[in-house]
Amino acid sequence: MGFRDQGNKVAPIDDGGSFDTGEGSTTSINESAANALAAANSAAAALVSENAAAADLVLTNADVVLTNADVVLTHADVVLTHADVVLTHADVVLAEADKVQTGLDRVATNADVVLTNADVVLVEADKVQTGLDRIATANSASSASTSASTATTKASEASTSATTATTKASEASTSATNAATSASTATTKASEASTSATNAATSATNAATSASNSASSATAAQTAKTNAETAETNAATSASTASTKASESLTSANNSATSATESETAKDAAEAALDSFDDRYLGAKSADPTTDNDGNALITGALYFNTTANLMKVYDGSNWLAAYATLAGALIAASNLSDLVNAADARVNLGIDANYYNKTTVDTLIDDVETLALAGL
Repeated sequence: MGFRDQGNKVAPIDDGGSFDTGEGSTTSINESAANALAAANSAAAALVSENAAAADLVLTNADVVLTNADVVLTHADVVLTHADVVLTHADVVLAEADKVQTGLDRVATNADVVLTNADVVLVEADKVQTGLDRIATANSASSASTSASTATTKASEASTSATTATTKASEASTSATNAATSASTATTKASEASTSATNAATSATNAATSASNSASSATAAQTAKTNAETAETNAATSASTASTKASESLTSANNSATSATESETAKDAAEAALDSFDDRYLGAKSADPTTDNDGNALITGALYFNTTANLMKVYDGSNWLAAYATLAGALIAASNLSDLVNAADARVNLGIDANYYNKTTVDTLIDDVETLALAGL
């Protein structure tokens, strides 16, 4: 239903029996509301599914991080074990180097003893030779043969002793040479052992560094694990919150659909009420209408304002009548006829003698009544 412009007033226009809104039918609106509800439900279900998938992905990533952390910790344990083995081998090498060095020290000491003994033998040989020289000078010619024989024997013995001492000195020298060679070899071996020990110590240091790095990696892995567990908890919380929000959204969608239905019902009722009012009050017109604003038959009790007579009129089923009477010139009961303009003319119009209520006439009548009463009449 629309509105017609009549003068400066706007009257509703009905194109048919129902209120014309220019919108779709109630059925279309209800279908739209149902479609909106279905779309909201689908969106809520999709949101729940999406949040669940996101939560599963976070949990999977957390499991991968935890597995990697376990692998790092295992590698750290292997590195620490290898470091312990290297350190043990280094200790063994150092111990063997100490043993070699001790042997070298013993060989050097024995060589010194041999050399000292050789020096002692040579000194004794010099003493024997000196004694022989003295004997040869001191003996007389008579005993020279005997002394010479004795001296020769002693010289032979001294020579033998000297030869033995020389041999022993040579052997001592050889032993000293061998000892020096052994000492040099031992020194070389000790140097190699020291190098090995240094390398082992370096390896141990590297192993310790690797172990420290592994420990740091393990700490980082543990931190990542904790973060992953926290993320997992947060994801579960987010999923729960998303599920709650989806449920709330679904409830809101249902409430919105219910409100839409109620609004549509209220709209229909309002349109029906307006259409009923429009059929009963036709607005302002210059002449008596023969149909209502929808072009339908007039109903009893319909009203309209006649702009020509400036009068509200009501339809009694066949005729248009004034809806109310003017009070101009009306007599009000509460005024007891005091609102008459001319009381004398009113009495004449009512056929009442103007002198009937004259005071003199009334007094005369009273006197006559009293006289009659006294006369017993």
